[in-house]
Amino acid sequence: VAAPEPAERRRATNPRADALVAAGVGAEEAWVLSQEPAFDQTFVDTVAAGASAAAAARWVVHEVRPLAREGVRVQGATLAELIGLHEAGAVAMTGAREVLTTIVSLGGGGSAAGVLARLGLGTVGEGAVAAAVDAVFAANADVVSRWRAGEDKPFGFLVGQVMRALGGRADGPAVQAAVRARRA
Repeated sequence: VAAPEPAERRRATNPRADALVAAGVGAEEAWVLSQEPAFDQTFVDTVAAGASAAAAARWVVHEVRPLAREGVRVQGATLAELIGLHEAGAVAMTGAREVLTTIVSLGGGGSAAGVLARLGLGTVGEGAVAAAVDAVFAANADVVSRWRAGEDKPFGFLVGQVMRALGGRADGPAVQAAVRARRA
């Protein structure tokens, strides 16, 4: 798909993109969906299965589309289920992408929750996050000292180390909050 045209030209020539934007879809995603009917249909099916328009568009354009293979189409109900699992915090984005890749390899349908359970990629609880923060802080006392002294850069390193320790199975904002809570 070619790069989006200037907004004023698109408006005059692309009523589908305009309708999607009016429904809360980002301009980039609306443009892609309006130009690619197969992905637009996946978007429509995903919304019909209960996902929000904005979330469905982001997932279809940025996650499903890059994985697309000839003849494989992710079912809207399956994608809506995966979006719901991610939004509910049952799976972190890293794990959700792995679940989606597996769904595509299996032909695009089935149960997202079933694939999630089979792969064992559900998010870890607060206790596991706290334990990982403790371990990372103990192993990186010098970095923690610099961060507590006012440097901002070590924060990203510490969050990354906790995420790595948890295998990407933690919710990023929850890890950030747990690390921030330990700054004092």
